[in-house]
Amino acid sequence: MSEVKLNDKQVSFVTWAGIVIVASGLTYAIYKIFFQKSTVDSTLDDLKGQGKYPTINDSQALSYADQLDNELDSVFVSESDVYGVFSSLQNLSDVLLVISKYGKRLHFSYNYFGDYSLPEYINLRLSSSEIGQINSILSSKNINYRF
Repeated sequence: MSEVKLNDKQVSFVTWAGIVIVASGLTYAIYKIFFQKSTVDSTLDDLKGQGKYPTINDSQALSYADQLDNELDSVFVSESDVYGVFSSLQNLSDVLLVISKYGKRLHFSYNYFGDYSLPEYINLRLSSSEIGQINSILSSKNINYRF
């Protein structure tokens, strides 16, 4: 294999090109993390603008998100505990706040690996009949959200 030799201008160009690529990637990541609102957060803001506020506070929503995460992570998921969380939610704003507080969380097992939102993880871990039960709970409360 032949050796490639670069002159000083070429080395300088390659160095600066690499710096620009890395900097733009970091800038985009920072923008996505800190400044770009998710669809869930935007919808939650829209509901607040219509006077439809959550009945739970941020710490309660985070507690529900953590409870769901722990339960869904369990080898033997307690569906009744999952259903209990959704039975506690009173309106669409509550559901969206829990989803927002859940964010994206890293999960892995022998057959999956990645960052999942709460709806994604529910669809990954629960059967269609269990998801149907969650949707029935929400529907019974006139909450227009389906997993």
